[in-house]
Amino acid sequence: MRQIWRRRKSVAAVGFEFGAIHLTVAELGQTPDGPMSLRQFAIEDRPRGEKAVSSQIAGELLRDAIGRNGMQAEVAVAGIGAEHSYFQVLRLPFMPEKELLEAARWELQPFLAEEAKQYYYDAAVLESDSVAGDTLVFAAAALRERVDWLAAAAGEAGMKLAAVEPEAVAFARANGEPEEALLVKVEVEHAHLCFVHQGIPGAVETIDGTETELSIVELAAVLTERTAAYQALHAEYPLQSIYLGGELLEKEALGRVAAKQTGLPVLQNACWQQVTAAPLFDKSFLETAAPALSLSIGLAMRGVQSGLR
Repeated sequence: MRQIWRRRKSVAAVGFEFGAIHLTVAELGQTPDGPMSLRQFAIEDRPRGEKAVSSQIAGELLRDAIGRNGMQAEVAVAGIGAEHSYFQVLRLPFMPEKELLEAARWELQPFLAEEAKQYYYDAAVLESDSVAGDTLVFAAAALRERVDWLAAAAGEAGMKLAAVEPEAVAFARANGEPEEALLVKVEVEHAHLCFVHQGIPGAVETIDGTETELSIVELAAVLTERTAAYQALHAEYPLQSIYLGGELLEKEALGRVAAKQTGLPVLQNACWQQVTAAPLFDKSFLETAAPALSLSIGLAMRGVQSGLR
């Protein structure tokens, strides 16, 4: 009778991101027939004044954040930023999967900041047509040093790192995987822009100096310029919206200014349309924290949806 009455336990996963000034962590869970829900979260200050932090220190910070907030998931998905990775959508001739990965590796190498041997490579088939003889591939490269650092930090915190994912992919997932949109992640010294075309994120463009040189109005003007240039090249696929995220909560006014200048809706809390939050969390705080938490939520969604172990 144990087999008849046994119920499958809920699936849970943690998503975490080490930003320039914060560590953000989100734990999501899902019961067999229920929606994904936010179980716990943390936004912790990172050690300042050091560009490089050891994986042990990072792991201790992650472990403390998990322990203080009662997170219990053993599986984690980590985000990797544009400064440590590169990805591109490629159309390649139809070929076996092993050869496809090797072809993607060669296509990516001219765009990498470091020597090719410093990276891990991966590729996912988006569309394959043996009749037409081509394959649409999402190809990515991630610095070995950073991936190993993330794995060591997760291990130090007592979790298994099941996947490492480009931040733009996780950010798009947290915002409902829009068909045509601009994703903007604002950080201390730069902003990352990524256009999503037919639901697939393209390569990331970085704007430097957002904190020290560009005001909110100036950054909104840059976004307006980039959207206009993109739209001129893709007139048949009009942009539908801009999604704004990042760890700088005080940048809330950017959304209002960018919406006025571009004429597009700017969303900062669309992640709450993808997951539910327990009543115990302060709703107004969650709305404010959404730009900072959305990336970690998108990463945790990957772990829950894929059932990573």
